[in-house]
Formats: sequence, C-alpha cells, structure tokens
Amino acid sequence: MSALKTALISAGVVTAGAVTRQWWRRWGVDPVEARMALPGDDLVAEPEAVDTRGITIAAAPHEIWPWLVQMGYGRAGWYSYDTIDMNRPSVDRIVPEWQSLTVGDVVPTHPSGGFVVKVLEPGRCLVLYNDTATLAAQEAEAAE
Repeated sequence: MSALKTALISAGVVTAGAVTRQWWRRWGVDPVEARMALPGDDLVAEPEAVDTRGITIAAAPHEIWPWLVQMGYGRAGWYSYDTIDMNRPSVDRIVPEWQSLTVGDVVPTHPSGGFVVKVLEPGRCLVLYNDTATLAAQEAEAAE
C-alpha cells in the first residue's frame, strides 16, 4: 500500500472517530441544548470531558418525576438493560416508599454505594454525582 493511501485511510479513521465521539457526547440532544448551561455544571471546575445525552419522553415533567426519584439498585432499577443493570426487571409502577429523595441522599448503583444527590429541584432537575473520593469513602464505610 502506498504512503498516500495509508495517510488517506488514517485521516479517514481519525475523522470518523472524532465525529463519532462528538455524536456520542451529545446523543439525543438538540445542538442548542448541548450548549446550554445545566444545573450541576459547576460541580466540576475543569472537566476533562463533557457529555450531555438525552431522550424525549412524551409526558409532562410531573408525570416523569416519580419515576426518576425511585431509580437505583435495589430500588426501581434504571429502566434500561435490566440484565446488565440489575439482573432483574425494573419496576413498572410508582412505588410510594421510594418517592422521598433529598440532597445528600445516595441513589445506589450497588449494595454499598452509588451516586450522591447534589441538586434536586422537584419536577425540574435531579443531579447525581460521584467521584473517586466519594467512591473510596463509600467503600471504606461498607468495609467497617
């Protein structure tokens, strides 16, 4: 293969990778939405990457909110690929005992920890957060 062909193929692979990466980081989100400031953006001063993904649900926020606050391992699940996420089906109903969520609560991703609720505006936004320090603290607490 000539050097020119190799260079062209390499350039094509790099370009395809860059386009795919940008698409993945903004999957399901309108370009205008992808540039908007969102609640929780200030939690990480200098992020290495910014991903904003979304889906459109044909329902009002007050109809969706009860499903969001009950998410989590050992709770309602993630409404995703259940055999990967929970090894059992996500619930298909609103569970009253899982409707209370406040800033500082943990939305579990496994038996000994998960995401910390950082911002909560009922019916508007739910910001979940995790970092290596939080993970280490949760692991240490579980080991006690």
